[in-house]
Amino acid sequence: MEAAKKDAPRPVVTFFQPRSQEAVGLYSSVKTPLWKFLPKSNLSKVIIRDNTILQRVQEIKVKHIEESKTKVGNMYDQMKKKFMHDQEKKMTRWKNEYARYQRMLEQIDQRALMKKRMSVLEPQVSSFTMWKKTPFKQDRMK
Repeated sequence: MEAAKKDAPRPVVTFFQPRSQEAVGLYSSVKTPLWKFLPKSNLSKVIIRDNTILQRVQEIKVKHIEESKTKVGNMYDQMKKKFMHDQEKKMTRWKNEYARYQRMLEQIDQRALMKKRMSVLEPQVSSFTMWKKTPFKQDRMK
């Protein structure tokens, strides 16, 4: 038998690559990978279902928060735009009013300057001589 053992081919040992362990997340919406790792009890099903429900609720809350952020951002932009538009309208109105009053003041100054020039050019006349002498008609009195 010893001779038979020596003539027999030696057994070959092969080592296979180990299976990669997938990271199992309880918040994963895919349930099938979890079923093979967890025991087949009702408790595990309840835990998975509860976790997926909580995840969905959390996703809804995050989505709501993001939507409200965009709404607030849009409202802020709209309010800012309206405020800037109103300020520009006020400034335009104030500039127009200022220009109008400025023209009026310039006209008043020009008139005053013209009166001053005319008074310098004309000789001073007493107030009594300004009256025109009208001939007195005695014929009417009779």
